[in-house]
Formats: sequence, C-alpha cells, structure tokens
Amino acid sequence: MAGGENLRTKDVAVLHQGPETFISMMMIDGASERFAQLRGACVELAVGWVPSMLVRLDCVLKALEQNRYES
Repeated sequence: MAGGENLRTKDVAVLHQGPETFISMMMIDGASERFAQLRGACVELAVGWVPSMLVRLDCVLKALEQNRYES
C-alpha cells in the first residue's frame, strides 16, 4: 500500500470503524440540526460502509423515538 502506514490485510477490513463511530455519535447527538452549515469528509476509506451505517442509524433513531413515546 502507498504511504507510510503499516497496514496489514486484516486491518483494512475495520479501518472505517473509528470514523463510523464518530460520525454516528455526531448524528445521534444532533450536530447536523444544531450546526446546519457543518461539513465534513472521511477520506481514503472508500464508502462501502456508509449505507449500512445509515441503515443502523435509522434503526437506532426509530428505537429512540419509540421509547420516547411509550414512556
């Protein structure tokens, strides 16, 4: 691989987990609503993990909404 990183084959499969966690927490905490002009990028990690993250976020938000109205 190019660059100075020492990446093993098995590392590549989970490189996105840190950024995915950060982005998910920002969304759950409402950063996009509070800071509508906020922009960001996650570069050089491909985008194959983004659709599954969005599906999980939808499930989390639905569960939170359901709990809010059932309480």
